[in-house]
Amino acid sequence: MTKAISLTMPETFHGLCTWHIRENALRHVNHLYQRSPKFCSDFEACIDLHEEESEFFSAWDGLLVEHNVPDDSWLHTIFRVSTCGSQHGNANQHVNADQVNTLGMFNFF
Repeated sequence: MTKAISLTMPETFHGLCTWHIRENALRHVNHLYQRSPKFCSDFEACIDLHEEESEFFSAWDGLLVEHNVPDDSWLHTIFRVSTCGSQHGNANQHVNADQVNTLGMFNFF
């Protein structure tokens, strides 16, 4: 779908839906929810509480460290896809233009 949107409407902003992010998180990183009850509140805080990009990045980095999220986790993948174009040090990698084009991971859901 993302590729079709970028081909047919190249100037269109395509954000990610928080409902889908939450549902996919339950499926992809359920082990983190099971391991620590605090993971859920920390993850939800990243989605809902941070309006400034720098605050979000700080909270996101804290979530990854506190919950020992491995580098190959779905959380890293969704972060890279959703923050393409944003400058967040080495954790961010530019994503192909055919993929999601957003400025911040959760600010635009």
